[in-house]
Amino acid sequence: MIDDWEIGNFAFVTNSPIRLTRLLLKFLVSSYYSIPNINSEFIRLSVMSGHKEFINEYIATSDPTVQKACNDKLIGLIQENQLTLLGFIQALQIYITSTNDDIRVLTFKLLSEVLSNLQPSKLFPKDIEVLMAFLFSKLTDKPVTKYVMSSLYSLTRMKYYNVEKTDDVLENLTKNYNPKEHPQLIRATTLKIFNHLVVS
Repeated sequence: MIDDWEIGNFAFVTNSPIRLTRLLLKFLVSSYYSIPNINSEFIRLSVMSGHKEFINEYIATSDPTVQKACNDKLIGLIQENQLTLLGFIQALQIYITSTNDDIRVLTFKLLSEVLSNLQPSKLFPKDIEVLMAFLFSKLTDKPVTKYVMSSLYSLTRMKYYNVEKTDDVLENLTKNYNPKEHPQLIRATTLKIFNHLVVS
């Protein structure tokens, strides 16, 4: 069955809910159109299904161009307050707990890329504290350590990072991270974290 959807002066004809979601998201993030007649709950649900679609597509593909496009869309949703950090993490949960190393690596790669591209003022102290606690618990998961470290580095550079938590960061790194077990690239990121915390 083909459904007709009308938004303001624009009409869509589609038989695909996913296609409809993509069309709606394109309008929602655009500054060129106004959509006064869409129910706010419908918009919220469309965004929710949209961000999960972007995550699923990122994990499912090996094409870096597609991954970047999904990454950019997720960052845009968070920056525009259409997706919360909590909602993003919750959507990742099914992949975070996967027993497949490759899937977990892609999941933490996505998290790292999103965090590194957020505006420094986007996350507040509580957001940073909760996410750091989660990342500390993943330091012993060796396949994803590279991206856990880069995520921690991004969090320490956030505007509202609480410097009073620096001792906790250093303690967790000292306790759960052994540089001898990791290649130079990961050790270099860890050194960047230490240097940044000491300077700040």
